[in-house]
Amino acid sequence: MLLDIPPAEKSEVLRELQSHMADIWDELVASGTPASKVEIETERRMGSPQDVAFRINAAHNIASWKSVLLTVLPFLAAFLLLFLQKTHQHWIWPLAATCVITSVVSIRELIRGRRPIWLSSWLAIAMATAVSLVYQVVKYPANPSVIVELKAAVISGLGLSVIFLTSAIAVRKWQLAAGILCGIYLICAFAVLRNGSTGTANFMAIVTGMITQLVMLVIFARIIFELHAYGNAIRASLFLLSLAGFAYLTYIKPWQFGSTAVDILLAAVTAVWVARARNRNLKVRALTIGVFLMAVVGALFDQNLMNKERYFILIIMSLVFSTITSFFFSSLFILIPVWCENWGKQADTPLAIE
Repeated sequence: MLLDIPPAEKSEVLRELQSHMADIWDELVASGTPASKVEIETERRMGSPQDVAFRINAAHNIASWKSVLLTVLPFLAAFLLLFLQKTHQHWIWPLAATCVITSVVSIRELIRGRRPIWLSSWLAIAMATAVSLVYQVVKYPANPSVIVELKAAVISGLGLSVIFLTSAIAVRKWQLAAGILCGIYLICAFAVLRNGSTGTANFMAIVTGMITQLVMLVIFARIIFELHAYGNAIRASLFLLSLAGFAYLTYIKPWQFGSTAVDILLAAVTAVWVARARNRNLKVRALTIGVFLMAVVGALFDQNLMNKERYFILIIMSLVFSTITSFFFSSLFILIPVWCENWGKQADTPLAIE
């Protein structure tokens, strides 16, 4: 059975096991145990490799309730911000406070080289609230319009490009890709700011810019969590899932409150499930189910599906098609770190001490 824990933790665990095994061996030799029985007795006291691996995996994969609480806190803050956005005109101050607090804590953990599971949701809400602040500042005091929204989206994207480029500098193999992606986004941003949203070419620039942002986010998640010695692909995907749950905090329309609230709730439940699951397979299953349920919610709250004049069979067909489409594209965005880890995984370090 293999140790399914981050590489740095795996090295520490194997060193501890080797040390413990050596202590048992020395104790048996000192007590006069025959040499022929020392190895057998040592293995008996250590336990079977499968049992030891199971207990280590459980201890390192199941987050403590303190970590679970820390993981859930950003979702509770998102619910509060959602309520304030609907009921209070000056909700920008708690929004700014949430952004500052979560950003400071997230940056502190990143600088210290730690990747606890709760960092996934904290970093996600820090980025989501930062984007939301940009929207609030850009549109104020102007009335919301397509042009204003586009300008805010472009400015947020430029900020993401800077963050992405900064994180990619430390990883050699992503430096060229980061430069190309940021270059593509700059071209799209210039086209959108110059020509607005009219025309086929500008529409293509908007779509290309959005796809580029999603690709940058996926690579950013992999660099920060999956490729770090104390991180893994599960935490990268959980970060992307949390980001998807917080997405509509950026600029929410009245009819989106219901779906946004349910998305945040589903993301929170999925995060708790992932944190408490005892092995990687259960964590991947939790993420997949969470993505699917969020896709169903998105389809159910689609305004087109709420048209009562349509035939029931057409509503069902539209619901199924919308769910499948949303699940497919959401999976490409959220679960790709897990898939990439599976594809690129070589022989893992087995629980064997020579």
